[in-house]
Amino acid sequence: MAQKSYNEKVIKYAEKTYMQINKLLEEYEDEKIEHIFLSQHPEKQKLIVPVEEIFQQKLEKWLSQPYERKGFKDD
Repeated sequence: MAQKSYNEKVIKYAEKTYMQINKLLEEYEDEKIEHIFLSQHPEKQKLIVPVEEIFQQKLEKWLSQPYERKGFKDD
């Protein structure tokens, strides 16, 4: 009886937590901060330092780095 009561309470808590996580995932937008920046006027964007790099900035940074090949022996 004690185990059953305990299990029911744990299940109830787990279901509540599961519902909270699902609600958060439905509302979460991964690109929201980038969208806020990009929705600004282009002249205004020049004056803003984004709190995180937007995709285009990350891409430009990555492309600007020289490619370094893995060193292998000729033989």
